[in-house]
Amino acid sequence: MLLVTGEPRNATVRAVGDVMVLREELAARMGKLLEERQKNWEEGVNRAEAESRSSASPGAGEVNSLVRRIRHFFGQSE
Repeated sequence: MLLVTGEPRNATVRAVGDVMVLREELAARMGKLLEERQKNWEEGVNRAEAESRSSASPGAGEVNSLVRRIRHFFGQSE
């Protein structure tokens, strides 16, 4: 959730043994993954916003609130 909404993390991970860190490769993979997820997220947000405008279903306000928080975290205006 930290990467999506900016909320504080709610878990800690500790290695029990030795760990090999592949920063450059990991950064490249993470960057590509985040680009794909952001694209998918934006498409989903656009669909959700269109659906919430076309129906006054219960919980639509909650969806819009989450959408606003996510957009704010990514520095996007509504």
